[in-house]
Amino acid sequence: MKKEDIPFITYKDVLCQIENENNSLLIANGFNYGLGVHTGYSDIFQRMIKDNNGIYIQAKSLIEKCGYDLETFLGEIDKDIKKDNVFLRKYTKNKIKYDFMQALHDIVKERTNSIYEDKNEGIFILLKQFTNYFSLNYDTLLY
Repeated sequence: MKKEDIPFITYKDVLCQIENENNSLLIANGFNYGLGVHTGYSDIFQRMIKDNNGIYIQAKSLIEKCGYDLETFLGEIDKDIKKDNVFLRKYTKNKIKYDFMQALHDIVKERTNSIYEDKNEGIFILLKQFTNYFSLNYDTLLY
């Protein structure tokens, strides 16, 4: 099949095809960024370093070594805790995850009003076309 033989469907055509139908929208990386809210792992870790009274500044080099990947960071932290200390291992993982989600929440909370003021109509036009929404990441703005 040649490139010319593949029909091009515009966004408007898609909206016409799904009108009055049950349909789903899968939102991947970029929804928050598209709204000007930077919620990548690096942004979240930077917020954790800033907000947690110096706790995470002690781990900054490890966070960077882990490429700002939460699961990798948790795995590295877990290696430093004795295997038989189950309580400390669970507590530490849960505390870091909680701090991570709190930092994410704080980033989003700071921007919520400006998003609704500036882009609410555009978001509504997009989202009203779909019945279900699925996200591949921490898009708290959707929730």
